[in-house]
Amino acid sequence: VAANDAGDAKSSAASILDFVTIEKIRRIPGDNGASLLRQVVSRFVANSGPLMADIRAKTRTSDPEAMWRAAHSLKSSAATIGAIRVSQRCAEMEALARDKGVLPAETVLVALEHELDLATASLSELVEGVPLPAPGNTVLGD
Repeated sequence: VAANDAGDAKSSAASILDFVTIEKIRRIPGDNGASLLRQVVSRFVANSGPLMADIRAKTRTSDPEAMWRAAHSLKSSAATIGAIRVSQRCAEMEALARDKGVLPAETVLVALEHELDLATASLSELVEGVPLPAPGNTVLGD
């Protein structure tokens, strides 16, 4: 059963992330020969929360142009890091808001947040096996 669970986890991560993109980032040398992947993932986590908050705020204030621009930014960041489902959802929201002035419904925003949480968790497991803070959450010290 454990082997089945491991296979399910791997196939689930594969549907969330584009491993070809991730492997390209992993091959880029950083300081002291270390991969840049951890740094890129950390930046994605730090930036995705505020972008998601901006998408929600612009939807609340009925500002399709500002909303699609925020969705475009999150789409691009997600695509760069290999978070394909986040990128796809953002692309759909961006196109509807830009082309038709249609803002996302609450269910669409909740689905995007869920995909973002899954992508963030999967990416953090890849870089260290230790979860990074969820988007928009801060870790407070003692």
